[in-house]
Amino acid sequence: TWGVWTCKDSSSWRGEYACTHVVKKHEADITDLSVHPLGDYFTTSSMDKSWALHDLTTGRCVRHLREQPSGFCCMKFHPDGLIIAGGTEESSVTIWDIKDQVVVATLPGHEGAVDTLSFSENGYYLATGARDGTVKLWDLRKPINMQTLQIAKAGGPVNTVRFDSTGQYLAIGAETVQVYNFVTKSSLELTVELKDHGKAVMGVCLGTNAAKLASVSMDRTLRFYQPGAAV
Repeated sequence: TWGVWTCKDSSSWRGEYACTHVVKKHEADITDLSVHPLGDYFTTSSMDKSWALHDLTTGRCVRHLREQPSGFCCMKFHPDGLIIAGGTEESSVTIWDIKDQVVVATLPGHEGAVDTLSFSENGYYLATGARDGTVKLWDLRKPINMQTLQIAKAGGPVNTVRFDSTGQYLAIGAETVQVYNFVTKSSLELTVELKDHGKAVMGVCLGTNAAKLASVSMDRTLRFYQPGAAV
């Protein structure tokens, strides 16, 4: 199940929260949740081979697409809110048209389940990370695989990918934290690798203009980075 929580004091996130809706549409693990850019809807994806669209205000399920070919490991809205991308346990990425609920593109190429994905803010690019230890960069205007990065050298999974708000930088969490930047319009290059965590990195987030970075790990630590310093 998924719960939707609302803060009783809208002026402060530190206020008391109450659960307003509980999602019980899925029959297996819910793997991801993504809120629409306008903030009025959200999707849930599941290993039960389905995904659902919900009204964030009422909690009502608007659409539930069942009996898909594969379970979904992750799912995110495109910045324009018109399409969504879902990473599957069968190593592909499926792009859906929200309005018509039809598949508009399938992106094959990974050799392991696709556990994480991120759109660039301009909507042109999609980064996908999988259990094969690679990150693939896609140009959605084609669509083609522009570049494949071998991230986890020991063959471990890529757990998280995240573009910054400018779309210039891509942060990746696997055995370490790696930050890449676009050196050309079609290729990324490693900027820095951060090896402070003792276990797998499960989440990363870049601040404004990629000036700061936060990462969380299975070593039970949250780390904050900025040029010349780490906490």
